[in-house]
Amino acid sequence: VDPADGKVRVLDETLKWAKFTSLAWTKDNKGFFYNSYPEPSVAQDKAGTETGSNTKQRLMYHRIGEDQSLDTLIWEAGGDEGKDSEQWMMGAEVSDDGSTAILTVAFGCENVNRLYLLSLDDEGGLPSGAGFDKAVPVIENFDAEYDYVCNDGNAFTFRSNLN
Repeated sequence: VDPADGKVRVLDETLKWAKFTSLAWTKDNKGFFYNSYPEPSVAQDKAGTETGSNTKQRLMYHRIGEDQSLDTLIWEAGGDEGKDSEQWMMGAEVSDDGSTAILTVAFGCENVNRLYLLSLDDEGGLPSGAGFDKAVPVIENFDAEYDYVCNDGNAFTFRSNLN
């Protein structure tokens, strides 16, 4: 649905290897965060039927009208955290005022996550050069679950199951 006129538009966009994902639109309506995995090493006609575990999830940012190959890599599981971190998953949510992407890293099915904040530009879009290295760590361990509730400027409220 186009926010400018409320009409439904079908976009000619194809995103491959997106799995276990949600979409978090930026306030400028020019793009969104989503999750994907590396292309599997199976024949194209067998894609989607593989039964191995999914590892090295990526958080990407897609700009409407651009080819997926131009998407911005925000984060990829594995990094410097060790072999187990290849199974970590990241989610993104955009704050109500559109100023910040709230990034959560989870591992397994437990109700715990890490939490990071990534500033968006003045129009509520992804700034040039933005990536996980620009995210501000808030919680860097898996001691509890932290969920975004709201924010007032730089003052954020989170719900947690800690204690």
